[in-house]
Amino acid sequence: MYFIAQEGDFSKFYKGDFDQLYEKYLEGNIKEIIKYVTNNIYKKPSNKISLDRLIDELSRDDIDFKIFGNLGSFLFNSLGEKQNLDKILNRGNFVISAHSEFAGDLLTDIYEAIVLNPYASKYVSIETRKKIEDLFKRRLEKGYTDEYVAKEVIWVLNDLLYGNDIDSIIFNVKKGFLEDEVKKYINLISKLKEGYTIFPTHILYEQTNNLLKSLNNLGLNLFIRNHIVMHEPMYMVTLERVYSEEVNIYKENYKEIYKDTDKVWLLYSGRISIERGSNELLKLYEDLIKEGKKIGLIIISDNIHEDSEFYKKILELADKYKGVEVHLYGKGFGNSLHEDPLYYIGLLKSLGELKNTVYVNPTYLESYGLATLEALIFGNLITIYRDTSGLRELKEKGYLNYKLSFKDYQELKNKIIEVIEDIKNSKYDSYINKDIIEELKKEVDPEKIAEKYAKIIYRYLEYLESESTEKEIIENKNEEALAVT
Repeated sequence: MYFIAQEGDFSKFYKGDFDQLYEKYLEGNIKEIIKYVTNNIYKKPSNKISLDRLIDELSRDDIDFKIFGNLGSFLFNSLGEKQNLDKILNRGNFVISAHSEFAGDLLTDIYEAIVLNPYASKYVSIETRKKIEDLFKRRLEKGYTDEYVAKEVIWVLNDLLYGNDIDSIIFNVKKGFLEDEVKKYINLISKLKEGYTIFPTHILYEQTNNLLKSLNNLGLNLFIRNHIVMHEPMYMVTLERVYSEEVNIYKENYKEIYKDTDKVWLLYSGRISIERGSNELLKLYEDLIKEGKKIGLIIISDNIHEDSEFYKKILELADKYKGVEVHLYGKGFGNSLHEDPLYYIGLLKSLGELKNTVYVNPTYLESYGLATLEALIFGNLITIYRDTSGLRELKEKGYLNYKLSFKDYQELKNKIIEVIEDIKNSKYDSYINKDIIEELKKEVDPEKIAEKYAKIIYRYLEYLESESTEKEIIENKNEEALAVT
């Protein structure tokens, strides 16, 4: 078991103790396993290893199968260099999970460096800035990276990296490292003609293919041979099962906080950013308060703090209107629920039992929708969501109520007002399908996901055995032919 930790601008490599963690798993001590990772307990000086040693260990011939947690592990360090990948991924005995969409991430980096950066916005050409803004806007409107955006992102990036004008100079100062990142991405994808690649949704696989088509137009030959679409494991399911008594204590504590039956709460969990729709969330809350609705707002986010613009906007609302009540949970306030998942589960379960909360997902872009699934599974919460491609798959499978999707702000506001009235009229359960949510919970259970990984490994080993048998048969026939001759 190996860990890659980003420390400043550098990656550090550590070797973990799998046997120790597996023993804790068998004992049911899941908390210690979570702490081992989230509290960086593996970062002991004695566990640190060099890149060369990591490559040597991952290249051993006696390893039957390798599981890599994220494609990104190869992009921000020397692991992604061709000579290293040739050693690590020299056979098809590996599976890699893809969690994010690379072309979209590139566009966001370019947008931040050229459009949002106040210095760059003064000197970069209007034409370049408008091109980037249009691509960013198109991606938000469509809710995913289509083939056109993927193609144009590559061309824009190429111009910014290799042009000799002021645009290129400014960009290379801010984001010149992207050239190296793209090269490593191409190196990695070229190895995915072997092995297995797991995507959480079909749309993420489709977006990845859109980028590969664009790169292949430049003369490359990139494709993913063995792709698998399946849910990501949700370790909170295991935590709830093992620590149910402790979760119930937290649940009852949160009930005391949110039991005011006259108030309906809006819940948001995720990053605060333009593409996540957080500004629209705040606008929605302000409009509802202006209209005299008794409503509170709960925000769970680890990238909001007292110096952030978003927090200042919340303070402005509190000064401007009566009845504003916003509860913030995050690292910036010392009460992160993502660092204490048992509290998070307790909060969701309490809100679900009180039947006074609506989970809102205003994001324009979603590759999977983990926070949305958490709200459904642990809270059985009414969930209103933008009709993006990533979430549309969950809707088509019946996990999300098709009546609660929205396309624009006005539709979001109308649906929220309608749901608030239904909550007041005791119609909360009419929006919830508990049977199908229970099925979803089983699908994301790490125990079930582990069984699927086991099948992938067995499939490879069976293939390897059949290849070996076929080779042996051919060799025997050749020997017989030589004997006859």
